[in-house]
Amino acid sequence: MKIIVKNVDALSIEAEAIVVPIFQGIKKPELALAKIDVAMGKKISELIKDKVISGKKSEVVAIYSLGKLKADVVVVAGLGKKADF
Repeated sequence: MKIIVKNVDALSIEAEAIVVPIFQGIKKPELALAKIDVAMGKKISELIKDKVISGKKSEVVAIYSLGKLKADVVVVAGLGKKADF
């Protein structure tokens, strides 16, 4: 496995998977996650609303992009509470 860390537009990344962080308590995707959410038809927003994604520390949710992104999978990684980060 090869891991590369970059600060680039998430929609331009060609990879098997991209990892995007989220803080606990966020009601809607922000920053890079918001762009990915729009490209995926608001699927991430739906998962937040349904409490599948909560942002709790160490929570990991993998979502197949189904060809809507250059990356095959989006991994949403919970960071916990922003104040504790």
